[in-house]
Amino acid sequence: MRSSEFTPAPLRILHLEGEQPRVYAVTGHGIEEETGPQQGWTLPEALAGHARHDPACRWLVLADYAEEEFWGDVMPPLRGAARKAWLARMHQRFAMESPFRWISLQGASRSRPGKLRVLGYSLGNAERVMPWLEALEGAQARVGGVYTPIMLAAPLLRRLKLPRRGCAVLVTAHPSGLRQCVVIDGRPCFSRLALRADAAGAGWLPAVREETARLKEYLFENGILVRDKAPLHVVSVCPPGMDGQAAPGPDAAQNIHHLLRADAVARALRLPPAWAASPELSRLLFVFALARGTPPDQLAPAALLRSDWVARTARNTRLAGYGICGAGLLYAAGLAVSLWPLAGELNDAAASTRKFDARYQREAATFPASPLKADELVALEQKARALAPSPPGPRALLAAAGKVLEKHPELQLDQLRWEQEASAPANPPSLQIRGEVQGLKPDDLRGTRDAMARFTASLVSAGLSAEATKVPLDLQSSASINGSGQQDKAELGFEVKVWNK
Repeated sequence: MRSSEFTPAPLRILHLEGEQPRVYAVTGHGIEEETGPQQGWTLPEALAGHARHDPACRWLVLADYAEEEFWGDVMPPLRGAARKAWLARMHQRFAMESPFRWISLQGASRSRPGKLRVLGYSLGNAERVMPWLEALEGAQARVGGVYTPIMLAAPLLRRLKLPRRGCAVLVTAHPSGLRQCVVIDGRPCFSRLALRADAAGAGWLPAVREETARLKEYLFENGILVRDKAPLHVVSVCPPGMDGQAAPGPDAAQNIHHLLRADAVARALRLPPAWAASPELSRLLFVFALARGTPPDQLAPAALLRSDWVARTARNTRLAGYGICGAGLLYAAGLAVSLWPLAGELNDAAASTRKFDARYQREAATFPASPLKADELVALEQKARALAPSPPGPRALLAAAGKVLEKHPELQLDQLRWEQEASAPANPPSLQIRGEVQGLKPDDLRGTRDAMARFTASLVSAGLSAEATKVPLDLQSSASINGSGQQDKAELGFEVKVWNK
């Protein structure tokens, strides 16, 4: 983390801690601490002059002071106007001069089931934050919000892959002692700054155990913990000088301690190597969490909350637009990939067409010259088709077939059908004769077949071609013969196809 006097950046974080505020510029290369004038960032006017150099930069304020108050109560599960009225009464009940108040509904109360737990977090002394906030607003800087370490503790625990269920306490070093942030089931609950001068080096672990016992008693008395023997997950970032102390594990009060070394934290959060060796790693963790993403809730006046809501809405709208544009591009790319094979087929068809056209041009060059134009040739072809001889009609064929039928009175006709296929000139027009054989004895099966043979022979002798497509007593899969040996009427039908030779 290198220092620089001024670096254009889209985001800056003002870290208010102790008597010496610090400014961090968040760029694409990481987080850089910016140096101020000779007297440092001790005067808000110097910060305002620094903000005017980059009006497009967005500012976030991280306040880490001891003047913090926690208050809470339980409310029935209300909705709509009733909930708003109840919360308004709570704001009046816990009214104070500070405009920095944040309220959160934490779900069902552990001590009073059936009701909702309401937790509030306030900066009671606004005099340490307001001058810097007014200086930024006077410089027309884009202030995004005011945040505190408790709001960033849950994201840090998630990135460190520590237990999310139950009560967890994140303990970090502070110039005035140690900071304790309580997170229950992944939701911020309480923050406390223990003022201790001995919380350094070898005195870190005893101070953490002692302050954890006090914190646990306070949580139990306020109904946040149901049992005073419930274990707490205490996550502490070891400051320099305590590498050789006891290993992590449960203590006498059944609290589970997770002692994190600086190099392990840097690897888990993917921090720059310079941060792992920095003695201020514990305080830089909250700056890192705020640079990675702002939580939805913040500790700020109403006007600043409205501005932040407008900024978040605009950003979400832009992201939605980017998502829709990306989906459209993906759809267009998929459509182009699906049409790529069709483009190859189209090219092949075009090449085949060009080849056929070249062949036609070669053949057309051998055609004899004609004085007629193309439209005149088309008209001539149409007239030729009209003068073409029409196919023969059924008159002659009917007359010839009728003379033959006069010689066979035992045949009873049912249908005469003229068939002519215009699309198949090789097939001559034909006459379909369908009827039945009658006038014979009921059991004269051979006579029936002989009558059909005589009929077809007569047609052939008359100069016609005949083909029996169905003969009487055609024993196929659909035919049947009864036990008497007599002919079934349905089996006496015949069909003969007749045409000219």
